[in-house]
Amino acid sequence: MKFFADECCDTGMVASLRTEGHDVLYILEEEPGLRDELVLQKAYDQRRILLTEDKDFGESSTSGIAGGLKNVNRSKRSKTMGHLKGGGNLPQQA
Repeated sequence: MKFFADECCDTGMVASLRTEGHDVLYILEEEPGLRDELVLQKAYDQRRILLTEDKDFGESSTSGIAGGLKNVNRSKRSKTMGHLKGGGNLPQQA
């Protein structure tokens, strides 16, 4: 799977995903300080699943592509990571 990890994501989680063979771009390594709306746009353009631990991610954004965002509570991360290991598809672009 292809992921785009926001800079607030745990480096251990990013390393774990990479170890499992996932393609992960990490904002902390690529472009630290990138505004939320640009992070979201890059993830969308590259057809990557956006990972963030920022509870107010994109709140100031008025972008139309934010409709598919889902906030996953940090305490549910293990369950979510287990679900992601099972596979899944990105929504088709319109």
